[in-house]
Amino acid sequence: MVRFMSILLIAGMLLTTAQAQPPSTQQELQAMLSQDNLPSIDGKDVVLLSQRLKLQQFYQHRNYNLAWQTNATGKDLSTQLLRAIDASADDGLDPSYPLYHKNLIQHLAQPQTAEERVLRDLLLSDAFLTLGEHLFHGMAFGTTADILHRAIPRETLNMPEILTIALQQGEVFEMLERLAPKYVGYQNLKSALRHYRDMASKGGWNEDPEAYLDLELVKKRLSITGEFNDELDSALALNHTLNTAPIDWSWDGTETNDETNNDTVMDGVTETSSEPEALIAAIKQFQRRQHIMVDGILGAQTRIDLAKSVQERIETIKLNLERWRWYGTLVDDNYIMVNIPDFSLKFVHDGQSLSMTVVVGQTKRQTPIMEARMSYLVYNPYWRIPKTILAEDILPKLKANKNYLNANQITLFSSVDNTESYPLDSTAINWHEISKKGMLRYTFRKEPGIKNPLGIIKFMFPNSEDIYIHDTSARYLFKSKSFLVSSGCIRAEKPMQLAYEILSREQPEITLQSIYKQIQTGALQVKHLKEKLPVYVTYQTAWADADGRLYLRKDVYGLDANLLKFMKKLESTYKINYGIFS
Repeated sequence: MVRFMSILLIAGMLLTTAQAQPPSTQQELQAMLSQDNLPSIDGKDVVLLSQRLKLQQFYQHRNYNLAWQTNATGKDLSTQLLRAIDASADDGLDPSYPLYHKNLIQHLAQPQTAEERVLRDLLLSDAFLTLGEHLFHGMAFGTTADILHRAIPRETLNMPEILTIALQQGEVFEMLERLAPKYVGYQNLKSALRHYRDMASKGGWNEDPEAYLDLELVKKRLSITGEFNDELDSALALNHTLNTAPIDWSWDGTETNDETNNDTVMDGVTETSSEPEALIAAIKQFQRRQHIMVDGILGAQTRIDLAKSVQERIETIKLNLERWRWYGTLVDDNYIMVNIPDFSLKFVHDGQSLSMTVVVGQTKRQTPIMEARMSYLVYNPYWRIPKTILAEDILPKLKANKNYLNANQITLFSSVDNTESYPLDSTAINWHEISKKGMLRYTFRKEPGIKNPLGIIKFMFPNSEDIYIHDTSARYLFKSKSFLVSSGCIRAEKPMQLAYEILSREQPEITLQSIYKQIQTGALQVKHLKEKLPVYVTYQTAWADADGRLYLRKDVYGLDANLLKFMKKLESTYKINYGIFS
């Protein structure tokens, strides 16, 4: 079911013929829609319409009659739209965004001429269509800022039809409100946005890291974000349980130390100090929420994170709200969710969850964010080496050693041998004459075994990026905490437990022991699921719990920075001279 299916199901019952307008008004509207630029008002330029094709569809259906008249219920529809534009701030959008036309609509509240009435009607409709798209799909979906989102098809949304229904029902505000995601993670993040805007309105906090050498300022800072309760002189309890051990990460995923200058920083803040244990506990809670070394010590990284401005946190929340809107309908039960910056996987079934650490793609071979459906598992899988690895890794090794494939249990087939029935002799090929593109003429299959990079199980959710979840032969990675090292696929810390939880929901008789026995045979086995399981590969650098408490992760792929740059550029692109309307 799509997010807005319930609205569209009743569309056919509600579509009626629009009240006829004077021919001059209809002609004016049709002419204005055919122009590249709208008329100026008081000598000031008007921003271009962003939904021209949909507007033509909408008005053609109603014989080019004006749409935004007070309806039979007597409701002021334009006031509802302006209220919805203002309310979009709660979703992290900017009500002053030029293509919402807020100031122009207000300026034309009392149109004096036929031209102004037509222009106002077009601006109202254009604003509804634009805001509706932004609430449902997001502003950056499918753009250059969304370079990792190729695997998610755009969900169909008939905005002209939705606008027609909204106007007929007199529920413009409610209709737009229904377009935004209802997923609990999105709603929790909206709550956090309200909290942090409230903090900003009260002045935020000190943004100098060195200020947090003063323990009283540390108490004040942690009281603002809720880790320390000064009245109770105790740390506030956290309901959230981290999926992975809180670590301070460098850009390559290796662990760093937050104990810089401990001899000076921690003066008076030790387990044996006179300071209350509550302050140390509060510092640890803050560190957990930031995913840095949890030691209760005010090291350099902890002080830097304490000093990051409330406005920076607000921007991070808004970026994550935007990414949630890229997805279709997210379910609240029976799904798998991977969070790349958190290096975590969570399987939720019947309100219970299994959580584990995952290894994700390195910065040069990033794991794409996506939405897919898991349909089967494979025991003792082959590994068909991806084309990026073939070109960048395998080809150089073959040029250096023509016996490389045999030595590493890799079987070679022609790419047209779909059944992989006729293995080729790799030593008979002159690999020095093979180009990177020429590698695509072959299929390279790693046989099952202890050296197979996929380990003993892989979890398949077919997608255009050829990404899947799997076990790994490199189990040491989970102890070394090097979690940004894969070639894009997702390596699971607890593959046996994950397989058991997934399969046993459909076949209660399955046990861990029975799965292990089947794997021990060494034979490749495919286990199809009766019901496909939603898989969401996400990039959450910020999320919140039910109380609006914020949890933050490093922008390991730089996607926050790219998206923020795009959003600012998008806004500035449409900031045409408004003059009195700005």
